[in-house]
Amino acid sequence: MERAQGGCGDGCMNRAMRYECTQETCPCGAECSNRRLQMGSTVATAVIDCGRKGVGVIVLEDVDIGRFIGEYVGEVLIHPHTRR
Repeated sequence: MERAQGGCGDGCMNRAMRYECTQETCPCGAECSNRRLQMGSTVATAVIDCGRKGVGVIVLEDVDIGRFIGEYVGEVLIHPHTRR
Protein backbone atom coordinates (compact mmCIF):
# COMPACT_ATOMS: atom_id res chain seq x y z
CA MET A 1 0.00 0.00 0.00
CA GLU A 2 1.39 3.38 -0.98
CA ARG A 3 1.76 5.86 1.83
CA ALA A 4 1.58 9.46 0.59
CA GLN A 5 2.08 12.74 2.39
CA GLY A 6 -1.05 13.24 4.52
CA GLY A 7 -2.44 9.74 4.07
CA CYS A 8 -3.18 7.08 1.48
CA GLY A 9 -2.26 7.98 -2.08
CA ASP A 10 -3.41 6.81 -5.49
CA GLY A 11 -1.58 3.50 -4.97
CA CYS A 12 -3.79 2.51 -2.02
CA MET A 13 -5.46 -0.80 -2.89
CA ASN A 14 -8.52 0.00 -0.78
CA ARG A 15 -8.99 3.32 -2.57
CA ALA A 16 -8.54 1.63 -5.98
CA MET A 17 -11.26 -0.91 -5.10
CA ARG A 18 -13.50 1.88 -3.70
CA TYR A 19 -13.25 0.61 -0.11
CA GLU A 20 -12.56 2.82 2.86
CA CYS A 21 -9.52 2.08 4.98
CA THR A 22 -9.83 1.59 8.71
CA GLN A 23 -7.55 3.23 11.25
CA GLU A 24 -6.62 -0.19 12.62
CA THR A 25 -5.58 -1.75 9.30
CA CYS A 26 -4.15 1.20 7.34
CA PRO A 27 -0.41 1.86 7.72
CA CYS A 28 -1.20 5.60 7.64
CA GLY A 29 -3.29 5.25 10.81
CA ALA A 30 -5.04 8.47 11.81
CA GLU A 31 -3.46 10.32 8.85
CA CYS A 32 -5.35 8.18 6.31
CA SER A 33 -7.23 10.28 3.77
CA ASN A 34 -9.37 7.35 2.57
CA ARG A 35 -12.00 7.48 5.35
CA ARG A 36 -14.47 10.12 4.13
CA LEU A 37 -17.66 8.42 5.32
CA GLN A 38 -16.20 7.52 8.71
CA MET A 39 -15.08 11.11 9.22
CA GLY A 40 -18.39 12.62 8.01
CA SER A 41 -16.77 14.41 5.07
CA THR A 42 -19.76 14.84 2.77
CA VAL A 43 -21.41 17.65 0.81
CA ALA A 44 -24.70 19.25 1.91
CA THR A 45 -27.61 17.85 -0.13
CA ALA A 46 -31.39 18.17 -0.27
CA VAL A 47 -34.16 15.91 -1.54
CA ILE A 48 -36.43 17.66 -4.05
CA ASP A 49 -39.72 16.82 -5.74
CA CYS A 50 -39.17 16.08 -9.45
CA GLY A 51 -42.85 15.91 -10.37
CA ARG A 52 -43.89 12.79 -12.29
CA LYS A 53 -40.36 11.39 -12.06
CA GLY A 54 -40.48 11.18 -8.25
CA VAL A 55 -37.78 12.69 -6.08
CA GLY A 56 -34.18 13.65 -6.69
CA VAL A 57 -31.15 14.86 -4.78
CA ILE A 58 -29.33 18.14 -5.37
CA VAL A 59 -26.15 19.56 -3.84
CA LEU A 60 -26.45 22.83 -1.92
CA GLU A 61 -22.92 24.08 -2.60
CA ASP A 62 -20.45 24.26 -5.47
CA VAL A 63 -18.42 21.08 -5.90
CA ASP A 64 -15.35 20.33 -7.97
CA ILE A 65 -15.52 17.66 -10.68
CA GLY A 66 -14.69 14.27 -9.20
CA ARG A 67 -15.33 15.31 -5.59
CA PHE A 68 -16.94 12.77 -3.30
CA ILE A 69 -20.48 13.90 -2.49
CA GLY A 70 -21.83 11.24 -0.18
CA GLU A 71 -23.17 7.73 0.15
CA TYR A 72 -26.57 6.66 -1.15
CA VAL A 73 -28.24 4.46 1.43
CA GLY A 74 -31.60 3.04 0.62
CA GLU A 75 -33.53 0.69 -1.56
CA VAL A 76 -33.75 0.95 -5.34
CA LEU A 77 -37.28 0.04 -6.36
CA ILE A 78 -38.06 -1.59 -9.70
CA HIS A 79 -41.16 -0.21 -11.50
CA PRO A 80 -43.80 -2.77 -10.32
CA HIS A 81 -42.84 -2.09 -6.69
CA THR A 82 -43.04 1.70 -6.93
CA ARG A 83 -46.84 1.73 -6.80
CA ARG A 84 -47.04 0.40 -3.20
